[in-house]
Amino acid sequence: MKKIVLSLLAAGSLGIAFSSCAENKAAEVKTEVMEKKINTQKATNKKEDGPAIGSIETEAYVVKLHRAFTYEPAGSAVLAGTRPKPGHRFIYLDVSLRNKSAEKLEGGFLFIALKLTDSKGVEYKKPAAGLAAYTTEHPEDNNDAEYAALWEAFKPNEFHREIVYAVEVPQGEKNFVLHLPTDRHRTIWKSISFSL
Repeated sequence: MKKIVLSLLAAGSLGIAFSSCAENKAAEVKTEVMEKKINTQKATNKKEDGPAIGSIETEAYVVKLHRAFTYEPAGSAVLAGTRPKPGHRFIYLDVSLRNKSAEKLEGGFLFIALKLTDSKGVEYKKPAAGLAAYTTEHPEDNNDAEYAALWEAFKPNEFHREIVYAVEVPQGEKNFVLHLPTDRHRTIWKSISFSL
């Protein structure tokens, strides 16, 4: 009798172990499928050219502001800048750049100089943590490769589009101006006015 009970216990333990292994394997497969799905989404969510709020065109390039929108990220109470200060909000800029010249174009020189002001000329800060909070919370609307490409050298006719900045603005402010230099020395600027 003792042998039968021990055999049943051993068989039961073995069955539980096999079941547990099968569940763990299923969980691993599910995780791998989810990771592949996320990686595929990131690779395929490249934005196309399309309607724009406004554009800046020079002999060398075309910059378009496709969208400007507000979003209140959940952010982090510990990490500074992932949520706007009291009385402020984040607006996000979905921008594209096309090199229309026959020469190489440095996207970085444009985007490092980009300014956002109100209609009176007051300039607002661009907290990197605000952009990181949005892209973390909306991976479906985020393409790291496109974002990085906007800051790199563009070949002739090369085009990239992505959400390039979060800007922290006062809650009540509705009218804004996006400013970009048209030359390396930042002596000539063009702008796009928009409202939210």
